[in-house]
Amino acid sequence: MGKPVHQLHYNTVPVQNYYTVQIRDNILYTPSNKMVMKMVCLSSKNSYKKAVPVITGPERGWYSASWREFGNFN
Repeated sequence: MGKPVHQLHYNTVPVQNYYTVQIRDNILYTPSNKMVMKMVCLSSKNSYKKAVPVITGPERGWYSASWREFGNFN
């Protein structure tokens, strides 16, 4: 079963600074340091970054990673 894809604007728009993307894992939340966030590109190769779990506060159960380009994430 695949994960849903979240689109953040268009990958043709340039980004000057890093920004944080947070995605929630709806399957089962157990904090893990072995999570990867993937940016899906149709025209070039996919990009991967280590996703850090958010373990406190209202965002508990979410994973975050910093990116410098828009695109489709899962």
